[in-house]
Amino acid sequence: MGPQKLPVDAKHTRPFPAGLVEILLRNTERIVVEEWGGPKSPMALAFLRESFLPEAVRCLEINQQVLTNPTFAEIFTNKLNTQFAYPPSFAEGLAKEILSMAAREAARLHPVQFVDHPWEPWERAFRLLTIGEIIPAIVRKTGFSEDYIELLRRRYIKYAEIAARWPGLPVDRLLEVPDLAEFGEPLVRFMHDFAGRFQHRQHYTEYLVAEQVVFEDDLPVSPGELLQVLETAQDFEGRMEVKDFVRLLAGTRPMGRHEPLPAFCFGQGLLSHLALTDIQRIVGALVAQRLLQQGAEPVPRLYLTSRGAKLVAELVVERVTAEVLGILKNSGQHRVERSLAVLARLNHEVLLRCIEELVAKGNPEVLRPLQKLPLTKNKQLHLKVLWACGQLGSPHALDLLVPALQNRDGLIRAKACEALGQLRDKTAYFVLVRCLDDPINLVKEHALLALAELGVGGAVTHVERVLAEADDYHVRSVAREVRERLLRANQKRGKAK
Repeated sequence: MGPQKLPVDAKHTRPFPAGLVEILLRNTERIVVEEWGGPKSPMALAFLRESFLPEAVRCLEINQQVLTNPTFAEIFTNKLNTQFAYPPSFAEGLAKEILSMAAREAARLHPVQFVDHPWEPWERAFRLLTIGEIIPAIVRKTGFSEDYIELLRRRYIKYAEIAARWPGLPVDRLLEVPDLAEFGEPLVRFMHDFAGRFQHRQHYTEYLVAEQVVFEDDLPVSPGELLQVLETAQDFEGRMEVKDFVRLLAGTRPMGRHEPLPAFCFGQGLLSHLALTDIQRIVGALVAQRLLQQGAEPVPRLYLTSRGAKLVAELVVERVTAEVLGILKNSGQHRVERSLAVLARLNHEVLLRCIEELVAKGNPEVLRPLQKLPLTKNKQLHLKVLWACGQLGSPHALDLLVPALQNRDGLIRAKACEALGQLRDKTAYFVLVRCLDDPINLVKEHALLALAELGVGGAVTHVERVLAEADDYHVRSVAREVRERLLRANQKRGKAK
């Protein structure tokens, strides 16, 4: 077993005091110029002071907690080599001396808990790669060279290819693979552990996003607590101002003057161990990171952004789905209205994901509350519910799909045709035939394909008319394909008789 990831104190992004920055700039210049025989010409000194020194000290500041870390020493050496063209052996010695000086001065003027675990610098880079940051952004946020980030990316791709070839192979055996052995044992063990977390830890990608927010903004919460704050924001989507939300998290919100908490609310008193100012800073950071936003109405209320909603959707979908299905299983008189109320309070992005999960459960009863959602106000939601109708099928599906064929939006009409084809309900035959005269080619194509799914022999005549009259090549191509399918089906039926 390789070493496990060590817990890291979140307080590691505090800027260096101005005095420490000046000392590091001055001492680094002395090391480069005087002790290592660096540049002496005015032009070279100007480059050193305007480019090399500020960038080197910025890298030290970003990585202040790993100044004594052996992996970071390799990374800093790589930066001197690839970014500033120092020869490898020269860069290694220079990096060692700069880091030693920086660690001494930081410990003296800016106390910080150093983390020497060899995985820690890789944790930072892999977290950013996993959550979708582009390489220039990772370079800016880590201070590592672009060459080093790209090297890590390529090596992880190679590791993943080899690990997929031999699934379940112990890491000690992977180390014997020549293509991986050259990476070094610590990196291979780290990559093996990192890849395994996605299998053994639920919602690990979401955890990494939260971990990065905590890291960047020096927040006094764990990534798990931050995700619960976002879950709470979902539960109160558009129903609270920031000040009330902060008080809810602190456990001081006077409940008597507000609507009751939802049945599944994690937020009441979640951050009661923190000062109000800390909670305000956490909520402010979530706004700054574009995970939360305030509405523009006279009383600005708090909403999830699209990014925040996508992050929290996977966390809430299971409990919301269970709540909706539990209500629908109840034989109570108002079960549809109650399940609708649960869905209606969801953020739009979260609702779309919950619909997918409800469909995956295979209970057609969910179409009853879905068709009562405000579909005409949201095209994406309307399309998702039409898709759900095609997947589940029930008498309630036809109640929604047939009227959708008259919608002013061609994409809605096309999706309704597609869903009717998936249902294979022959009572939809005549309305689909009428859709062959739709002015939008996409609608015609989906109506043709739906008629092929229904398999009604008489549809051949209508398809041949489209084939003869259509101006669009793609419509004619689809019509030709559908005609062949219908003729083959008619032929099979004839032989069966």
